[in-house]
Amino acid sequence: MAKSDFRDASSLLLLQTLLLPSLIAACTLPDSLPDGEASQTSLSCFRSTKPNVRNVDLLYDANSDEGRLWVGNGPTPHCSSTSKPAPSSCEVCSVEFVHVVCCRLPKSTMPVMEGAGRPIDLVQSECPQLLAEGAKQHSGTGNHSGGPRWWQLLLIFSTFLIIITGR
Repeated sequence: MAKSDFRDASSLLLLQTLLLPSLIAACTLPDSLPDGEASQTSLSCFRSTKPNVRNVDLLYDANSDEGRLWVGNGPTPHCSSTSKPAPSSCEVCSVEFVHVVCCRLPKSTMPVMEGAGRPIDLVQSECPQLLAEGAKQHSGTGNHSGGPRWWQLLLIFSTFLIIITGR
């Protein structure tokens, strides 16, 4: 690999490492934005109409054939241990009811939830309290969107060192 190719790849990796976490954390609650600005940067939230729903398997958009918004992988985590979703995706968690928290979905999106092969009715709701940004997640499920980890910092430092020395 030529030096310029390596530097370009290193720069791209560095940008992804530094910028991607800030883009993922860009979702905010609708209430925290000035009037008229709650469109693309806000969270939209739903909950099941019945409490204590078990066996949530799938969340998809009824108006799109483009795939699933969320796929279950074991028990639904408690909302206090669930991070905000990445843009154009959803997280599912529970606090008495099953909650769906989506980030930057088109207004035409109509989330449909299924469990054990049956539909689970959803209604629009207030967003539940999620894992605070920067807090450590104790659950084994969901996304981790905290700050950079030690290996990311080491990678950044190594990349800078290689670029500076010209190797």
